Amino acid sequence: MKNAERDVATQETQVLQQEMILKGALTRNGVNNPAVVAARIVPTDHPEIPETEGIVPTQDLIAEAFQKRTEIEQSQIGLEDARINILGTKNNLLPSLSVFANLSNSGLAGDVNNVPVPITVGGQIVGYRQRTPADVNGFFLGGYGNFLSQLFSRKFPNYSAGFQLNVPIRNRANQADLITDELNYRQQQIQDKQLQNNIKINVLNAQTALRQARVAYDNAVQSRKLQEETLRGEQRKYELGTSTILNVVIVQRDTTARALAESDARNQYVRARNALVQVLGKTLEEYNVDLDDAKSGIVKREPDMIPAVK
Repeated sequence: MKNAERDVATQETQVLQQEMILKGALTRNGVNNPAVVAARIVPTDHPEIPETEGIVPTQDLIAEAFQKRTEIEQSQIGLEDARINILGTKNNLLPSLSVFANLSNSGLAGDVNNVPVPITVGGQIVGYRQRTPADVNGFFLGGYGNFLSQLFSRKFPNYSAGFQLNVPIRNRANQADLITDELNYRQQQIQDKQLQNNIKINVLNAQTALRQARVAYDNAVQSRKLQEETLRGEQRKYELGTSTILNVVIVQRDTTARALAESDARNQYVRARNALVQVLGKTLEEYNVDLDDAKSGIVKREPDMIPAVK
């Protein structure tokens, strides 16, 4: 009796611990609210076991996992990034040719320079004089109008063109970088292949575990039913006086053990099914979780009806 009471207390403690974990996942600061801490979580539905297990080819499951697992897309992005790095490093080892051309126009119209002009005689400066418009070609005299006219009429164009050829010779630094990039790309390829193999193995293992859990559950159900028939027969024998109360109690104990074994088998089956869903990358889809709703914090779809408590 004491052992049974201890087992009950242990199970109740585990239930409370699981409830606190669930409260922490559902609320932001639930542990700070005494009402949330004291509230109990009552399941309104129970895992349903299908009558027959659907047969899905293993290759279809693997293809579905490759399509929905985010690790595959991340690995492909890493491969593409490594390939681009190789191309960039190779370009640094190739000759480069730069060609340029330049076209410019000038306007040279303006006012007469008012800086005095020295007057020299025999190599000596004997005085200064001011420039006059007569000393300058009239084509170069004028204001903004003449300047813009010369500019747009292309009176003084300037053309230039050229090219630059760069041929790298024995570029040790870029050659070392290229080798490093190629090694990184091969390593990324190996990691991508390992990831695909691991996903295949995980799918196979999860599918096998689900089949084994299903067989174990079916056996547990049959054992429980047979034990219940045995209990009814033993009770009937006791009513007829051909059995004792001790035998009835022993059969009842065995019946309870079969029921517990069935419950454990159901639990193992649900765990195996959830493991397969997780391996396939369908957890969010299975539970109708929308990432857009999770980001905005607003659930757009209508809530499910609360099922009747069984």
